[in-house]
Amino acid sequence: MSPARPAFSNNKMRIPKILIGLPSTEGIRHAQCIDYFDNMIKPKGSIIMRLHLQSPAQARNMMIDRALAENCSHVFFLDDDICVMPDTLLRLYDHDLPAVGGLYCSRQYPHRPFIFEETEGEEVKYIDIAGKEEKLLQVAATGLGCFLISTWPLRFMEKPWVRLGEIEKDGWCDDIGFFNRLRKQRVRIYVDLGTSVGHVASTIVQPFKTDAGWKTGYRTYSNDVVLV
Repeated sequence: MSPARPAFSNNKMRIPKILIGLPSTEGIRHAQCIDYFDNMIKPKGSIIMRLHLQSPAQARNMMIDRALAENCSHVFFLDDDICVMPDTLLRLYDHDLPAVGGLYCSRQYPHRPFIFEETEGEEVKYIDIAGKEEKLLQVAATGLGCFLISTWPLRFMEKPWVRLGEIEKDGWCDDIGFFNRLRKQRVRIYVDLGTSVGHVASTIVQPFKTDAGWKTGYRTYSNDVVLV
């Protein structure tokens, strides 16, 4: 059971103490995302923590460590390739849930929503949101790129909270492994379909000659061509 939710309003007795973390590697991937980060509404008393390390997992763990040490109620992760609206954090917090994230798409074509349902063992598969009417969707896993989590389940999880190579020995998958272990704490994970955020992707824009004439398109990482 999650702890009682403090309120954002200054008229209330308490306001939340949220650690807002922006992890990155040794350089910010997309400078424009910092403008979105700076313009995001942050509750009074929030702790802002930016870390530039070789491993984003290590940065997230250091952020969680500090959040627990300073008795924060929540940790909010925002990656350096995610663009959010100013009220994103407030919208997620207002759900009064222990674990909830914004909706964003994978950078890789076909850019499916980065939300997964549990299948067998460590395997997960994408959730198709076509026709989904509910605002809050319970998922097995999502991304940590725009995610708010209460600190109480983190206190019961084994360190390190976020791990590299846990699912794929030669890959990252730190998000999936984290959520797999979070579910073992009987924490339900949600994504707010009403809070969509941008995920910056690099593209190769190119003109293509077709039977209908010249078209503009882009070439994906896998060398597929998408005409627009």
